[in-house]
Amino acid sequence: MYKSRSKSMQRGADYHSNRSGPHEPIPPIVPIMREQEKLHFGIGDDGIAAFVEKLRPTVIGLARGGYRKPRDVARLLNQASIKTFAGHNWNPRLASFLLSFMFDEKYAKKKPSVAKTSPAASRPHPNRHSMPRAPLSKSEVERRAAALRKAVDTPAKRS
Repeated sequence: MYKSRSKSMQRGADYHSNRSGPHEPIPPIVPIMREQEKLHFGIGDDGIAAFVEKLRPTVIGLARGGYRKPRDVARLLNQASIKTFAGHNWNPRLASFLLSFMFDEKYAKKKPSVAKTSPAASRPHPNRHSMPRAPLSKSEVERRAAALRKAVDTPAKRS
C-alpha cells in the first residue's frame, strides 16, 4: 500500500495531517444544577453560602490531604457521616457542585479588609545571635584551626 493512502488510515491522521484545516477546540461542558439538586445545598443564596461555609473546613482538610476530585470528596464525606442539607448521602455530582460553590465569589464569605502595613513594622525579625559579633582573638583562631586539623587528620569511625 502506498504511503499516501495509508496515512488516511492511521489513527489520528486528521489531527496530524498538514492537509486538514485548523480544528476548533471543544468547549467544556458546564453542568447545570437541577431543581432537585438545589435542595441538597439549602434554600436561596444565603442558605447555600451558610451551608458551604459550614463544610469549608472539612473540604479544605480533605484537599490538604490530597483528595480534590469530586469522587473522593463524596466518598470521604459519606465516610465521615456528613450529609447534604436535605439529609442524603453525597454523590460525585453533588460534590462537584460543592467544590464549585466553595470557589465561587458569590458564595464566599466576605472577609473584612485589613489596612496593609509595611512588612518591617508588622513583623520585626529577631536577631540570630544574642551577642554582638566581634572579631576573633588570636587564641580563638588557633583553637578553632587546631580543632579542624584534628577532625581532618582523624579518620571518621563508621558504625
